[in-house]
Order: sequence, then C-alpha cells, then structure tokens
Amino acid sequence: MADKETGHENEMSFESALENYLNPDFGDLEEGSITKGEIVRVDDDNVLVDVNFKSEGQIPASEFRDAAGNMTVSVGDRVDVYVVRKNEMEGTITLSFEKAKRMQVFDQLEDVQENNRVIKGHIVRRIKGGYTVDIGGVEAFLPGSHVDLRPVPDMDALVNQEFEFRVLKINRRRSNVIVSRRVLLEEERDSKRQDLLRTLEEGQIVHGKAKNITEYGVFVDLGGLDGLLHITDMSWKRIRHPKEMITMGQDLTLKVLSFDRENNKVSLGLKQLVPDPWQDISARFPEGAKCTGKVTNLVDYGAFVELEPGVEGLVHISEMSWTRKLRHPSQMVHTGDEVEVVILGVDGEKKRIRLTRIHMEEDAAKMVHVGGAEGRITAAAESLVDYNRCGTPLIELVTEPDLRTPEEARLFMEKLRRIFVTLGISDCSMEKGSMRCDGNVSLRRRGETKLGTKTELKNLNSFKSLHDGLAYEICRQAEVLEEGGIIYQETRHWEPSRKRTVVMRVKETADDYRLFPDPDLAPFDLDDEFIDRCRGEIPELPDAKCDRFEADFGIKAADAEQIAGDPEFADFFEAAAAGMAGKEAQTVANLLVNEMIAYLKGAGVSLAESGIAPAQVAALAKLLATDAISSNQAHEVFEAMAQTGDDPNKIVDERGMRQVSDAGALQPIVDEVLANCADQAQQYHDGNQKVIGFLVGQCMKASRGKGNPKLFNELLRTSLS
Repeated sequence: MADKETGHENEMSFESALENYLNPDFGDLEEGSITKGEIVRVDDDNVLVDVNFKSEGQIPASEFRDAAGNMTVSVGDRVDVYVVRKNEMEGTITLSFEKAKRMQVFDQLEDVQENNRVIKGHIVRRIKGGYTVDIGGVEAFLPGSHVDLRPVPDMDALVNQEFEFRVLKINRRRSNVIVSRRVLLEEERDSKRQDLLRTLEEGQIVHGKAKNITEYGVFVDLGGLDGLLHITDMSWKRIRHPKEMITMGQDLTLKVLSFDRENNKVSLGLKQLVPDPWQDISARFPEGAKCTGKVTNLVDYGAFVELEPGVEGLVHISEMSWTRKLRHPSQMVHTGDEVEVVILGVDGEKKRIRLTRIHMEEDAAKMVHVGGAEGRITAAAESLVDYNRCGTPLIELVTEPDLRTPEEARLFMEKLRRIFVTLGISDCSMEKGSMRCDGNVSLRRRGETKLGTKTELKNLNSFKSLHDGLAYEICRQAEVLEEGGIIYQETRHWEPSRKRTVVMRVKETADDYRLFPDPDLAPFDLDDEFIDRCRGEIPELPDAKCDRFEADFGIKAADAEQIAGDPEFADFFEAAAAGMAGKEAQTVANLLVNEMIAYLKGAGVSLAESGIAPAQVAALAKLLATDAISSNQAHEVFEAMAQTGDDPNKIVDERGMRQVSDAGALQPIVDEVLANCADQAQQYHDGNQKVIGFLVGQCMKASRGKGNPKLFNELLRTSLS
C-alpha cells in the first residue's frame, strides 16, 4: 500500500513537472535579475535551489552560513537569489544568494538616500581616513570628518558600535557607499537650537555643559546653541582663570543675562544665581572695624585682601607700614597670608557729585589738524580753522573732586548725557563733537586731606577713552610719586592706539583758564519765582521716569533704565504699553530693547524715520503675550511689519503663523510623538531632562510649526510624569 502511494505521488510529481515544463513562463528568467527560489537540498558544500528552471541552481553553502559558521536555511525555505547566468541549451543555471542580498541592500540604500531617511549600520573596523560600516552585508565608508561634530579623541572607541547614518553617495557599479553620522548630528543640533530659541528669554535659568574653556570665559552647550559665560560673571570673588572653577564637560546651571536673537548670541551668568555679597556692605564692614582676611593678589600699588567670599578690599602700599618705605607689597605680605586689616572706607551707596559751576559761552571755531597723529597738532602739516561753528552756544559743567575711579567718571558722564538728551538741549554725540569731556586727575596718600597737583586730559571723545585715559593717568602719577618724582600741572592728550597720555601744554596757575570776574558784567540775581517757573518747565528726568516705569508697568529695572534714558524711546514705549502691565508691558519693553534697536541699527534709521507705530508694537506684544506666536516668529513678524507697514495680526494670518494653544487639540500629537519616541521617553524617566527639547521639536514638526511650544512642553511633562 505504501509503495502504491509512493508511486502515485511520484506520478503526480512528474505530471506537475511536465506541466510546468510545457508552461510558456517556465524558465523565463533574466540574467542579472532577482527571483524567488525554494531550497530542495542542503549539504556541507552546496545548497540546491529550485527557481522553476530546467534544472536546480547550485549555490556554495558558505553564502548561507552566519559569522559563527552555522547554516541559516533548511530544505523548504524560500529565498531570494540572483541569476548570475543561464544556459538554455544545457539547461544549467548559476545563482548567488549573497549578490541578491547585496542588490536588495543597494535598493534599500537608494530609497533611503532619495527619501532623506536614516539607516542603521555597524562600525566594523577602522581604516585609513575613516571607518568601514556594515549595512546589511554591504560595506560602506564612513569618512573621519563625518563621524561627529567635533574631532573624536579616541577613534578606536567607536569600533563594534551601532549607529544611525545618512547615505551621502552610492555607486552600484563600483559597489561604493559613503555614509555620514555628522549630518544627522547637525540636524539634531539645529532642531534643538530652534527648540531652545522658541523658549529662551533673559533671566531664564538654563542647564548646559562646559564645551570649551578660554582665558576670558567658558563656552557652554545649551543643547544646539552655545552661550558664553564670561570670567567676570562666574564668581563674585576674583578668579584668574576659568579653570579655577569649571572643568571640561561639567554640567552647569546658569542664568541668561542677555540674548541677541538676531545673532544667536547668549551671555550667561553663574554668580547671578547667588545674592550679591556687596549688598548692605557698609553695615557688615563699618569704617574703623578690624577684620581678618586672606591675601589673594599682589600688585605694584598694594595687596587685595578677601574679607569673605566675593568681598575684597585693597590695602594700598602706603598703608602697609609707618616706618618702612616699601617698593613692592611682597616685602610685607605674600599671596595666601592671613592678615588683620582696618576698614578705612566703604563705598556701597550711590554717590552724590557736587557741581562747582555751569557757565555758558560761545564756540569760537573748530581746529582741524591735518597730518597730525590722532588729530593732534604735533607733527601736523597744517592746521585749519572751521569758523562755521562760530557762535554755537556751549555750556561747561565743572564738578568738585568727588569722583574716585575711572568707572565712576564713566557712569557719571553717561547719566549726564541721559539728562541732557531728555532736556532736549543737545544730541550729546561725543563722536560728532557735540559733547566732550575733560578729566582732571590728582592723587593724595591715604590719610591726607589735600589733593596733589592735577593734570588735565583734554577733549576725550568717547566714554571708553574717558575710562581708559583716566586709568592710565592714575597709574602714571602713582609711579612718578612712588619714585620720588614731581607731578606738574599740565594738559595731556590721550592716545588710544598707544594707550598712553602725552603732554600738550603746561599750565602754571589757574589764571591760565581766564576764570575771573568781568568788571563790566553786573551780577544777575535770579528770584525764586523765576527758578520755580524754570523747574516747572523741566520734563520728567530719566531716574524718575525709570522708577515710574518699574512701578506702573512692572518691567525689569535694566529695561526701564535703558528706555527711560532716551526720550524718543520712552514716549514710544508709553504709547505702545498704554493700559498694559506685567507680562504684556514687559513684552513691549523686550521688543523695543531687542528687536527695535537691532532693526534701527541695521537699517541705519532713527525711530521716527522707521515708520513703525506704537500700535503695531502693541499688537505684536499682545500676540506674544497670548502665545499666539512664538518669540522666534516675532522676529520674522517684526521684520515684515517694519518693511511693509502691515498690522502684525494680518501678517500672522497671511503667513499661517498663528499657534494652536488648545490643549485638547495638541494632546493627540503629544501622545503620538511619545509613542514614536519611546527611547527618548525612557531617557526622560531616567533623569535626562534635556531630552524634553527634542520631544518638543518632534511635536512642532508633527504640528507643522503651528503648535504652541510652551504648551507642548507642559503637556509632555504632564504625560511623562
């Protein structure tokens, strides 16, 4: 019975085979094509595959073995094979399993390249110029320059690791494939940068990693955007190099001090996270108190002593000994010594600067020295006199010697300029000559009451020149006096390029100034009524306006001070922020301080010439305050508004920029992103807070940029909690 059944099955197999042979499609295989085949026999050396041809194809068994030498197929399995060649006359066919796999991988790689997708690969070994990457059995080349965003310190550490890659180039004929990992990292970095730009604001607390340390500060990676932590913003105490506090790769928590959205520049602060130790300094260190401190630094003119973290005082070399004449502080103390000191003076309050006089005069003319170094008469080929300025009214303001440092002098001049501009008496442009400054320097030893002989620095034409010139002159006079020299009363000129002062002329006495009463001019007594009337005509001054802006609108002190110092900006702000307070008013201030100033500077126009109306800025501020658009979109809207004069709402609607802020509409997007990004969600649960930026970016992509990133952030955190 068994024999009969077997014979019947053989008969049916022969019948089926004969039918297939007589089928016109039988054996219709093209060389170079891939076809399906069934494995009919497997032995140690070869595998027979039936592809519906006159005979089976024989493939070396090695093509079916894995790395460990194990056979990966068995009889009855169907596999894809490549038709190498066939002989119709002899009825033979040559097949290849490996070539079929290779062609399919190349098809996949071409699809990945065309659709800009990613593919996973395994770095097999390091070769000259890069790595060999195994992608489904095809060896691809990964150039060393495309491994990471920055040079990899240990190239061998990446071998035997799996990564995702972008396909850059494919050549089937030569079997060449070039892949890149850096392109993906750049895309991820750009995505993180955009996510960060949408939410970054001044005063915000951010987290980052120390990326590069220089002498002047630390560059911090905030996740797609680098910020600078300047050495002066690292600690309230004195540090010589950032490496004293921070190491490469260190995780940092910082405060955003300023953010230039146009140029993507971020200034960061570390010391701003703790209270300023100089607050209430006079109460903690009153004059006459004895304190113990540590010597932190020695300079030619004295020693700096740290009384507490962030609080240092200067012990001048003249205060170190009653009996010895010291040439250097190291003759008395050394860095690290603990010393007892007496507080001689503390300057922790706002200073009051007394005015000696304000007098009016007429400008006679302007001298122009041609060929002289930096506008000086010395070595000039000729001097020209510009009489067009003749008769121009001038006022000269002279102060008492109440200023103690170059920084105080600079701050005083800046404040004076804001007052004059507010009064409308001048544009106070130092560069154009409508405001100039002379600085007098005279030194005295501590404990003495009489000031020494003064020198005058003439016609300083910028706040920086004022500061630098005074700083140099103070040091110059101190060196002369310490060496037993004499300070002569003279007028000196500041040379910015050489950073020095040089003598212009010598003044023997104060009479050289020609300041004496004119007998032909009778004294003019101003009555109280006239003074009160003048006082009533004075507009609101910058300090009072700054205080009012803080109190009435609730904006930050730094913004209030900057806006109040310019009458045009102050009036514009009040018109734009009318009826606002808190967040909306602060948004108006942010737009003026950041967007408006950057636009006016770039366009080279004044606020009045810009054509931008307060109502437009108010409308844009409301869009921002209500999260209808992001801060990044606000920059685009502001530019369009300035160029076209259109209403911000119109621009937003025409460009489809209005954000969706409905939690119900955004929650499904959040759920979908979390489902597709399970790895990142797990990273968040494992404590990686930074990954939330990536997830927000994915939500923004899914919503085509119309979702509210802040709301996405909140929904993601809620869903992940």
